[in-house]
Amino acid sequence: MKKNKSIVKVLLIFLCVLFCFITNIINSQSKVDEFRNWNKQNKNNSDTLLLKTYRQLESSFLKYKQDSFLSKIYANGYLKKAKKEKDSLRLANGYYYISKICDDNLLINYLDSIILVSKNLKNVKYPGVGYLNKGVYYYHKEDYNKALENYLIAQKYAKNNNNTLLFITI
Repeated sequence: MKKNKSIVKVLLIFLCVLFCFITNIINSQSKVDEFRNWNKQNKNNSDTLLLKTYRQLESSFLKYKQDSFLSKIYANGYLKKAKKEKDSLRLANGYYYISKICDDNLLINYLDSIILVSKNLKNVKYPGVGYLNKGVYYYHKEDYNKALENYLIAQKYAKNNNNTLLFITI
């Protein structure tokens, strides 16, 4: 009798796991289908995102930030539009958005890009935020000297640009 109860418990656990697995596959397939439909609708115009405003691209990026596939589409669209228009501030924003969703092995490249394109801007946010995030990156890599170096540079920009929030964050 006890053996039958334990077999039933194991079978129920197996069925629950199987149900969760199948549900996950179905949800993943719906995302693929969503992209295929989007791609079919925009096949004739590969630059559809360039027609959107920066505000629309930013809103879509933030809306889909938890969905890595869609957030990358909107972040890259934002960046492509900024490159086409040669807008340094928006280039920095685009690199910042991508830095928030990219793989760790690419992160330092995007942070360096933020710093590079915004170095000559008189902006409250940039390049200080680039240096701050670069400091965080090195801190997590346990390279404390580079982390401190970048924190200090970020602090200098925060002070020079009167960015109290950035200054407090550091």
